[in-house]
Amino acid sequence: MWCTAGFFHAAGYTITRDGATPGRETEAESTVFSFDPIRITSTGPGGIEWAADPNATRRLIFHVRDTEQYPSAVIRAMKSLLVTLPQARRAKPCCALATPHGTRPQIIARRYPREPAGGTSRPS
Repeated sequence: MWCTAGFFHAAGYTITRDGATPGRETEAESTVFSFDPIRITSTGPGGIEWAADPNATRRLIFHVRDTEQYPSAVIRAMKSLLVTLPQARRAKPCCALATPHGTRPQIIARRYPREPAGGTSRPS
């Protein structure tokens, strides 16, 4: 579940050692991961070097701060998120909003005739 941290971070949250999901401005010492600002420089074809840079704004590196607690904390955080989803199923389906006047979206399929023995009938 390594990508889970990125989803929480993108949504503005972080995960603490006990699986709580406070805002990402929470002190890094109490969290199991962080995305730290870095500076990247090219060292030639295919090579890069990176260094921590607190002033960087365009590049972040994923850092697991507590490798022992990370797996269980992320599982608890995801569980607390997922148990709230059944309530969301009662919402109006989005496709009803996306189609005019409540009509159903059209699905257009194009069928090609079967290939004749001498070649293909599909356009190139």
